[in-house]
Amino acid sequence: MAHPTVISYSKNPTHGEEIYAHNTFYHGVKDWIQGSNLTPKYINDYLANALSARLHIIIPEAWMQSKRQLLQDICERNAGKVSEAKENETVELEKITFGEDEVMEVGCEYSDALLGEFTSRELKKLGQFLSGAGKNQGKYYATTAFTDDNGQEQRWRIEEIPQKYKEYIEAIKSYDERADYVMLAAKGLDPSISNVSKEGVISKSGSDAYYNYLIYLNGLTIPESVVCADLNYAIKLNFPQKYADGVRIGFYRPTIAKQQDVTPENRLQNQQL
Repeated sequence: MAHPTVISYSKNPTHGEEIYAHNTFYHGVKDWIQGSNLTPKYINDYLANALSARLHIIIPEAWMQSKRQLLQDICERNAGKVSEAKENETVELEKITFGEDEVMEVGCEYSDALLGEFTSRELKKLGQFLSGAGKNQGKYYATTAFTDDNGQEQRWRIEEIPQKYKEYIEAIKSYDERADYVMLAAKGLDPSISNVSKEGVISKSGSDAYYNYLIYLNGLTIPESVVCADLNYAIKLNFPQKYADGVRIGFYRPTIAKQQDVTPENRLQNQQL
């Protein structure tokens, strides 16, 4: 033999990129991943805003007239305070308080913009009362009824705009479940070891989960075509007949056997890592 010792050097610089950075499976499930991440946002936003968004609030004209008069009176009183104040004297103007923290400045001159702001704040308070995550139990919202010139009662009316809550939530839930199946299939994960096949149930039997777990582990090894390429090429050069007969160097993979055919001491649950 002319060269009894041979050194072989090989590299695969794109192997890691293809698996981790430019994996082809990702391009197929990218939109599913993005949609699945948006699912909680859709549901939370819907629950936070649906109660007030589905209501048609009808405000009686008598209420508007009453609040217009209220604002005009406050402006007149504030203007009187300013005119009667001495030079350089600090005047505390009358304000309107909504709840505990929100205060509306009224000023000394009335305009319809003040009435619009007052109405918006009142509707905001009503919306906070109708919606929210567990912070409104035990509270109440009160309005005053008015009567017109004919003696007919005028009061706030809240009419419900029909919405299909159940269909909306179930549609989002179905999409999310489908996204889980697609992403798991792209990664080669069986539902029995991912707890996605059915809520609260990993599998119908423990053996299903066990054998699918073994199959999953069996497919995690790096392909022989990458690791053993040079060794198999050496077999081809030095033992062409054996190579032609199918002799190759590869990884040892234990045969997946039924647990009933494996002695108790060799079963997976009895192996110490």
